[in-house]
Amino acid sequence: MKSSFLMIILGMMIISFYSYSYSLPDGYTIQQYSTTAQPSSQLPPQTSDGGQQHSATAQPPSSQTSDGGQQQSATEDLIVAAVGDSKAESEAKVTFTNIKNEKPDTFVFLGDASYIDDNGKVWTDLIDSVGLNQIIQVIKGNHEDQEEEAEKAGQDMEEWMPSLREPKNGVTWISSKQVKNAYFINMNGQDLDYQFSDKGQYAWVKEELDKAVKLRSESKIDWIFVSFHQPIYSLKTIHTPEQNARDIYQPLFDAAQVDFVLHGHNHDMQLWLPMSYNGQQLFTKLADGTFDFSKQHGQFYMINGAAGRGLTPFSQDPKANNNVMFASDKNIGYSIFYIKGKELRLQYKSNSGEILHQIKVVKDQRAIAQQIPSIEKQSQPGFLLIATNIINDNGGTKLASDFTINIAGNTSTPSFQALPAPEIKTVSIEEGKYSLAIGDIQQDEYSVYVNNIQGYSVSQENQCEDEIKSGEVKTCLITIDDDDTTAQLASPLPPPQIQ
Repeated sequence: MKSSFLMIILGMMIISFYSYSYSLPDGYTIQQYSTTAQPSSQLPPQTSDGGQQHSATAQPPSSQTSDGGQQQSATEDLIVAAVGDSKAESEAKVTFTNIKNEKPDTFVFLGDASYIDDNGKVWTDLIDSVGLNQIIQVIKGNHEDQEEEAEKAGQDMEEWMPSLREPKNGVTWISSKQVKNAYFINMNGQDLDYQFSDKGQYAWVKEELDKAVKLRSESKIDWIFVSFHQPIYSLKTIHTPEQNARDIYQPLFDAAQVDFVLHGHNHDMQLWLPMSYNGQQLFTKLADGTFDFSKQHGQFYMINGAAGRGLTPFSQDPKANNNVMFASDKNIGYSIFYIKGKELRLQYKSNSGEILHQIKVVKDQRAIAQQIPSIEKQSQPGFLLIATNIINDNGGTKLASDFTINIAGNTSTPSFQALPAPEIKTVSIEEGKYSLAIGDIQQDEYSVYVNNIQGYSVSQENQCEDEIKSGEVKTCLITIDDDDTTAQLASPLPPPQIQ
């Protein structure tokens, strides 16, 4: 990520010198002068798009303890897994085992199970053997239906889960469920009447959305998920998006402020930006890239039909569609949601354990922060908060410790090793002018320059050229990128309003 969450942390920290009511997000630590706040926890190393790299076996997110050990995160109130299009083969077993290792509260299977049209039992036996049968929500796909002459596979699954054949408004294979602070509405795209607004499924979906909205207004849920097999937004593959269903249901999703719509069917992974009806993007993003769903928004459209049946290549360049955040037709894996109250992280994971893409969504901007350690306002001197963001997305391998940051001027800390994100260095500076530069030291001011930058570009952001006064706090973000060109950063934070 070219624009780091460190910018917003620096902004909140400057306020914390004067106030005790702000807080630091999970995992962030302050290094004051030469001492690191203890205890500290490190984020896993980042992938090229800002995702966290995990080991080859997918595991729930973990944080590093002070002695280097791994401590499993216990911050999520709700974990939701989702994927479809598996087939009962060895690769699907890996997918389901990885999901089981995430310890989810619920697993939404997005349709197309066994692909053995006269035998669904091989798939249900696989789910039983892995141990997901108690938490699974099942969506009907075309490979459980007469469309693929697979009625027998569907019947086997109904024998295994009798609730699937219980009709609601005359329609089977539809269900709804509240799991902690999320509400799930599971539709049946194989219902021949589901694309008609005067039929049973449409009326049922509308009723369920009304229930979800009421629960949310009563603060009993925060998140609304809708799932059905066939996508209504999709890149070009052998399957086309279902425009009629989009015309019928998306206005309902908009009105109810549905958060995520989950699909399988396409044997790939896709994540579309929050879309409102007629393909209009509708969302607000914070400075660090977090999506703010406390404001009016569309729905994220998440496609993951990559559970193990094989992969279908895109017939268009995903980068040519500016509605698509992420797309992969090269990876078998699954999607996982980590939810803590009004804060949500979605990750796409491969079966090798790599985080391919991730996003963060909040319903309350206060969820961005937790308690910042209070720092007493000083009369002497001023303070410079320095954050360093190392980006290796073009083959670079250097770590933060490979770079030395030097400060010239009236400071007791003339140089130090760059700290890995998310740590932030606090340095005292005597009153006077200052500037930040890469290279020469300027007399009677201070300059910050970075050694060992061959093959890397360096950019600065925030209050990196100013005059510091006694007791004042300034911030500086240094981005060191293995690109040939200077990283493009977000706009600086506005000056804090000190009461």
